[in-house]
Amino acid sequence: MRILLITVALLTLASCGGKPEKGETDKSEADKKENQTAEKQNYKLDAKSSTLKWKGSKSPSDGHNGSVQVTEGNIEMEGEKLISGDFIIDMTTLVAEDTSLQADKIKMLTGHLKNEDFFFVEKNPSVSVKVNGYNEGKLSAIINILGKEIKQDLPVSLTKSENGVTINGKFSLDVSTLNMPGFKPHSPEDQPILPTIDFDMNLVLNK
Repeated sequence: MRILLITVALLTLASCGGKPEKGETDKSEADKKENQTAEKQNYKLDAKSSTLKWKGSKSPSDGHNGSVQVTEGNIEMEGEKLISGDFIIDMTTLVAEDTSLQADKIKMLTGHLKNEDFFFVEKNPSVSVKVNGYNEGKLSAIINILGKEIKQDLPVSLTKSENGVTINGKFSLDVSTLNMPGFKPHSPEDQPILPTIDFDMNLVLNK
């Protein structure tokens, strides 16, 4: 009789201890369902619909603006999560667009930005951007300019729809580590150009 009672007690404890609570069961089933439905999907850049505007300044009241084209790109999504991505910025498309300047001045400024004082486009015709994820409203990016890497989290919005993804936002990039001659004053009297470039980005990617 004693052996029978001990056996019943052990079976009762095992059945009580091994059964998960309802909340834990629901959570486990939800996680399992999410993992099953979160398929990986590639999205390709729609270059014609995408824009990248820039602005460089000596002071808040003295600066220039323009654009450059993002010509290639793709990202990989897993459900609502961005996993990775790569983009190419064609620096040969860099252009100044100041409405206050005459056409010849805009052409001169564009050429100056493309020469060895700044982006040396002849030797460095493109900028590559590698994306490593998107968390808390920031895009983790490694930007390769002039053969040097700048790592920065870019504050942008990422929106996924049935047919594609848009990434847009405004952010600043500090290029002081690139040591471009054009940012240095030619004399003590010269006002240096601020080594921070402001960007307004709108990227459109489709399935």
